[in-house]
Amino acid sequence: MATAAPESISITRTSNADGPRRSRKRARGDSSLLAQDTSSSEDQNVKRGTGELQPHETFWYEDGNIILTAGGVAFRVHNSIISRQSDKLRGILESASAEKMDGLRVFQLPDTADDVSAWIFFMGDIAIKFSLVASLLRIGHRYEIQDLLDYGKRRLQECYPNTYDEWFCAPDINPSKSAIVALILARKIGLTTVLPALFYDCCTESDLDVILSGVRRADGTLDMLSRDDMQACLKARDRLIKENKTVSAFLWTLKCSPRCKTKQECREKFREILELAHSVGSFSSPAILRLPMAEEPPANRLCSECVHMFKKERYAAAQHAFLNLPKYMGIDAGDWGK
Repeated sequence: MATAAPESISITRTSNADGPRRSRKRARGDSSLLAQDTSSSEDQNVKRGTGELQPHETFWYEDGNIILTAGGVAFRVHNSIISRQSDKLRGILESASAEKMDGLRVFQLPDTADDVSAWIFFMGDIAIKFSLVASLLRIGHRYEIQDLLDYGKRRLQECYPNTYDEWFCAPDINPSKSAIVALILARKIGLTTVLPALFYDCCTESDLDVILSGVRRADGTLDMLSRDDMQACLKARDRLIKENKTVSAFLWTLKCSPRCKTKQECREKFREILELAHSVGSFSSPAILRLPMAEEPPANRLCSECVHMFKKERYAAAQHAFLNLPKYMGIDAGDWGK
């Protein structure tokens, strides 16, 4: 289920200069596909007590990365899912004039709360555990039920898109268990477009014993990778560690923007960024897409010109790594990255 919403929230009006935010690749949450299953009664990213807006009792997701408001009700949902509904919506969500609330962009809609609620329910941005989606895929595959297969494929594609920008904003499933199951199912139904991102999660965020021993369902049934995919994961982990030195190379050459007016302070922050990358194992980890974020310390204490330059360098490095995931994984993913 979705996280319990706070009683009320208020909006802080600020300018929006940031791109999409993703807590991935953060340590991921639980085993839900589009929502985090927690019992918290208060979301830490909202302000309480003003009564200006009432969070929707169902459509308020802890891992949502934008907020829609309508008729005095707030909906915390997923940018990647909303924006793909139409070009018009994509244009609205790309607006640079969006309000912000504790880091989340807020978009005020002229519709009624009931209409927006019905729309979100219809397009499927609802809290469904991945175990349920996996069950539907298995049944759909066994009995050739196309509606179930189409639904399951869409869910997997939402979580594992084949472009970096969509991947960065996509909702997560639990990588330590569900990514393994998702990979097994993607192989079974022939959904090749999600394989590079799935292999990446299996390689970087799944424990080795899960890769080798598989995942047990609630009824005790054991789901295991094929021998070929198991070996591919192990080989890919080593390959990703080697490639990480190349992907992270931009961190060694960071320098102040020519327009920087606080060079001494920014040089110190760049040194701290490099030290932080060392301390968390950025240069020796298979997680080549887990690069320091411009929105997080110490990078967020750079001057605006250096932050802009850092974002540009980081994006180029991450985009290059993402486009090369099929090569790192040793798989053919067709039109990957397009």
